Amino acid sequence: MNKEAQEIFDNLLRKPQDQFSEDDKAFLRARRTYLTKAQAEEFAPIIEEAPQEPELTVVQLKEKLTELNVEFNPKAKKPELQALLAEAEKEEAPQE
Repeated sequence: MNKEAQEIFDNLLRKPQDQFSEDDKAFLRARRTYLTKAQAEEFAPIIEEAPQEPELTVVQLKEKLTELNVEFNPKAKKPELQALLAEAEKEEAPQE
């Protein structure tokens, strides 16, 4: 690991886990092989946590809704588009 990455890594190990950003978590996951056994156990919830998908832009939301044949107001705001997409994806999910 280069010196800059080592400094970031060392700072993360001292940082409270509840203050980790998504970038911090991704950095730690990518370098999990550098953790001691004790550190791996301590940071297991972060390492094993699935990374969150990045939030879609308004344009991307509209593209997804169009792909799913969902009608929407072209002037709709992001929260409304997100709700429509969530509902459409829920309806598309296979029922158990």
